[in-house]
Amino acid sequence: MTQCSNDSNGLHFSKRRLINFLSLTNPEAYEKMKLSLFQWSFAIVKGDMNDTLVSMRDYIPELLTLFDKRVTNSSVFISTPHIPGATTASSVVEKPNIYSLEETDVHITTIHSVKGQTHTGTLYLESFYRKGNGNYESERLATQLKGAPFNPSSGEILKQTTKMMYVGLSRPTHLLCIGVHRTRFTSHLSGVEGM
Repeated sequence: MTQCSNDSNGLHFSKRRLINFLSLTNPEAYEKMKLSLFQWSFAIVKGDMNDTLVSMRDYIPELLTLFDKRVTNSSVFISTPHIPGATTASSVVEKPNIYSLEETDVHITTIHSVKGQTHTGTLYLESFYRKGNGNYESERLATQLKGAPFNPSSGEILKQTTKMMYVGLSRPTHLLCIGVHRTRFTSHLSGVEGM
């Protein structure tokens, strides 16, 4: 049994690191996970939500045992056999995240979905993204937000954060707002001109 909850670098497992770790340390568990993911995906496409949910809930404790872990705080959720009133794929109505006021539509979306587009205004809300070098954009890129150039030899997480912020911040043509929690603003950005 593999007894760890972090990868070889001491970081929490990402999807990719978990898959790589299992493929190297427990090929049988890796193959079972791949097959389960395929079966769940196929079943969801067919609209079989409840049976898929039950199967996933049955699998979670099995996966956790590989890391000498068990379900604790979420045991009620895991043990519930189905979601009352769960819908099938054919009955799901897509509801875009649009807030309309008078003749203005405000689209609430992700950075990934706006790549290559421009907008009149953008509100960029910082978000938690992986632990390490700070957890939020205002922590990781405080010096860049204060006007310092980005160091290309920075770590991979800083590079990814910079790319994501660039995409988000370069969308608007007229108005750009950045939302930062008060405590992180005070700690990392106070005194920045224009903020």
